[in-house]
Formats: sequence, C-alpha cells, structure tokens
Amino acid sequence: MPRYVYHCEKCDNTFEYYHGMKEKKSECEVCNEQTLLKLPLFSGTIKKEIKQKPGAIVENYMEEAREEIKREKDKLKTTDFVPG
Repeated sequence: MPRYVYHCEKCDNTFEYYHGMKEKKSECEVCNEQTLLKLPLFSGTIKKEIKQKPGAIVENYMEEAREEIKREKDKLKTTDFVPG
C-alpha cells in the first residue's frame, strides 16, 4: 500500500498513513477534528525519533518494578501484625 503524509491544521501534528490510492484520511487521530491536509511525499518525509530502544524500555520497567517490590517488602517488615 502507498504511504501518505497528512498534517492536522488544528493540533499541528503530522502523520504517516498507509492506505489505498482512492482512500483519503480526513480525521486527525489526536484531536479527532476534520482538519487534515494531505502533504506531498518527498524523500525526507517523516523520521520518527526513538528516544530509547525497546529493550531499554523493558529494562527500565523491570528495574522500577523491582524497586517497588523492595519498598513494599521493607514496609511489610516494619508493620506489626495483630492476630485476629
């Protein structure tokens, strides 16, 4: 399928869509307004920046989860339980 570039006039976001030649996107996926303009496609269209590699994101999440578990364990160690 061909790639098309659209720009929303309202929220100023630019998107790439893959769809058939006879189709046209009209609604912005961010603000849901009917303000999309189809832009000409050129070689340097949109390069999506990836700030972190997916593996790094998972590692960060796992580290945060480990720290949260450790905090909860420490909190439970200092809690006095009364038999009921």
